[in-house]
Order: sequence, then structure tokens, then C-alpha cells
Amino acid sequence: MKMLQSKLETIRENEADSPPTKENDLDAIISSLEQFGRFYIMKCVLLCIPIVCSAFNSYSFMFTAGEVHQRCNISQCDSLNSSFMEPWLSFTIPGSNGEWDNCEHFEALPGIDGHCEAHYFNRSQTVGCEAGYKFGDNENTIATEVRLEI
Repeated sequence: MKMLQSKLETIRENEADSPPTKENDLDAIISSLEQFGRFYIMKCVLLCIPIVCSAFNSYSFMFTAGEVHQRCNISQCDSLNSSFMEPWLSFTIPGSNGEWDNCEHFEALPGIDGHCEAHYFNRSQTVGCEAGYKFGDNENTIATEVRLEI
């Protein structure tokens, strides 16, 4: 028995003196996992449950959020009762391929509050939506419910 113990000690000393290799690292990992009992397995499983639940909350947004149809709110033309599609959009918001720009509108000439006519807008200059956004009619998404400005 003493001879077996001395051989084991000799092997361990040789392993300690030799540079670490992948096999030595793997042996160290396996030997540390041998003491990984049911208590630690249960502890890891219980710790993973809240992590998975918090991930559900983050990933659910991808499935519940829809594409929001929006355009700039034109303070000179829009009122509380105006709809998403209005006849004056052709001279207030740039468009291409039948779609209105979501984030820009034509610059209104200064001092024209309340006048919504084509010659009051500079079609060569666009500006951002400083007056907010108008969302599509009857559109229910997270963004429209909470009035997010995208």
C-alpha cells in the first residue's frame, strides 16, 4: 500500500513540474466535477430559472411589437381630428414609391401658423419632426399605446 501511495505522489509531483497541457487541464476539470453533487446541481438549476424568465421578457418584445406607420405631425395643418392620410401630405411631407417619409417634412415658411397651402412650404428644404408624430389610424402596437417616438 505504501508503495502505491509513493507512486501516486511521484506522479503528482511530475504533473506539477510539467507545463500545463490540454490533458492536464481536462483532468483538473473532471476531478473538480467529481465533487459536484446533487446539491450543487440543484443550486445551478434554481439560479438559472430567474435568468431564463428575465430573458422571456426581453425576447417577447420581438413578437408583440409591430411595425409602426407614422409621419411627422405638421403643426400648420394637423389638428386633433386629422387622420393619418390627408390630401395636404403631398406638399408637406416628401415621399417616394407611394410611402411618406417617417422622420422629415418640408420646411414651413416662418409666420404662417394656421395656413396649410402648398406655397407656404419650402419643398427644397426638409427638417426633422420637431412637432412630434402622427400614427396610423386604428393601429394598436406597444409604440402607439405608450406614444413612443421612434
